[in-house]
Amino acid sequence: MEERVSIIVPCFDAAKTLRECLSSLLAQRPARAGLEILVVDNNSNDVTAEIAAATDGVVLLHEAQQGAYAARNHGLSRARGEILVFTDPDCVAEPDWLEALLRPLADPNVRISIGRSLLHGSSLAMQTLGDYEHVKDEMILGGHDTSLYYGHTNNMAVRREVFEATGPFETRRRGADVICVRRCADHFGAESVVYRPEARVDHLEMDGLATYYRKVFTYGWSQALYREVVASQTAAPAARWGLVGRVAREFDYAAPRRCLLAGLMAIESMAWWLGQRRGRRPGAAEPES
Repeated sequence: MEERVSIIVPCFDAAKTLRECLSSLLAQRPARAGLEILVVDNNSNDVTAEIAAATDGVVLLHEAQQGAYAARNHGLSRARGEILVFTDPDCVAEPDWLEALLRPLADPNVRISIGRSLLHGSSLAMQTLGDYEHVKDEMILGGHDTSLYYGHTNNMAVRREVFEATGPFETRRRGADVICVRRCADHFGAESVVYRPEARVDHLEMDGLATYYRKVFTYGWSQALYREVVASQTAAPAARWGLVGRVAREFDYAAPRRCLLAGLMAIESMAWWLGQRRGRRPGAAEPES
């Protein structure tokens, strides 16, 4: 008998992309009995709630406490599934995404399955950064140093027992997915978290270099703060720069594209460092976006 699965989508002013997101979730194959899709509206000012309410096969919920993780926790409290799947309204899932994401959970030792989020930008630079992000996820989440682990709540399946053992998401603006994954790995072991690159979503927001580097800055800022909640580290510089060779080998890059990747990674390192500095200022607040 198939385990019941709940997909939870937190939304704030997501009308621009929500229809495409929901259409992709409803078109998953093969069809799964008992699948529920929960959209949690988080005080949207646009027609997000109306879109969700008008979509057959979708349950609309409301969360008054502002914040995506508060919305996810509300969905978690109402969900009936033993497996909780998280994505965002600006993500479009490939048709076999859910099947691929859930496959590792057939192993009782696996509690969290993390898929691949594709960068939406079509430029050579964005394609190169997408390759880099994939190989980085393979290296970090396929390794055994759990202090480096992180999560992506735009493409992640979690067994309910994880939340029962470690608690719901921290109601922070950023980084609660990392805290969830780290607590799972600490409680159940490194083998409880896997990366499943075949489970792919197109992250529509990530459509250009400016957006990408702004996100890297934000991630650095938030990591400086959530380290106060759970021990978290970043890969050593030598390991990160070793990714240039790994990406080049996996995707058969010629020398010019290797140079492009090295330059893009140098900018990424600077954006992360600046974010870390911002987060380490005395009294620093969490980033809003």
